[in-house]
Amino acid sequence: MSLKDLKLPKHVYLQAPTDYANFERELKQLAEKYVSPDWDWTFKLDGRVHKDIQKKDPKHHLLQTIKKELLEERNFSKNFSTPMKEDKKEEPARRVIFPQTERRAPPGSPPPPPPLVTPVDEKVGVDRVLLDALGKRAWQAEKLHEQEDRFFNTHALTFEGPELLPFRKELWEWCVKCVKGEKGDLFLALRRPTSGISLTWSVTSLIF
Repeated sequence: MSLKDLKLPKHVYLQAPTDYANFERELKQLAEKYVSPDWDWTFKLDGRVHKDIQKKDPKHHLLQTIKKELLEERNFSKNFSTPMKEDKKEEPARRVIFPQTERRAPPGSPPPPPPLVTPVDEKVGVDRVLLDALGKRAWQAEKLHEQEDRFFNTHALTFEGPELLPFRKELWEWCVKCVKGEKGDLFLALRRPTSGISLTWSVTSLIF
């Protein structure tokens, strides 16, 4: 399944206490379909949940399993890496350097035009025109500069496949818009009900 197959429903804006149940139901169905059936039993490597476990119980069996998985990955990569063949030493080719002359504009000619400056997205360091032209999201550009996020499945006791990460990102953006609203004016007006709805943990499992 590719990201093109992702079909998100309409946003469930959290405006009333009853909206929480609808939001959680939609999120659960989306995550089970596009991430995994036990998506809410996963956490991000070096994320908030992972660090909380490290703080409370440094010898927790999950931490030992993660350490073992990472070690096996490094050993696998090391064993199957092909050594570079030593190239025969060759004499460097002689470079011919031609004298350069400075080019000056003739007297009275207009100054050269200033270089074109494309608006740059300060958060990701890529110009916004390029992002829009390529149809890329901001998080996709951020991923070029950041280490790939990884999630650990506590049921399977193994790392989640990297192909699922783009789906997590898209679901996260869907959740953010549900919480903030179309104009970003809902977040501060919300109060989470205490009627047994695990909204916080549901969203946390997506990204933390």
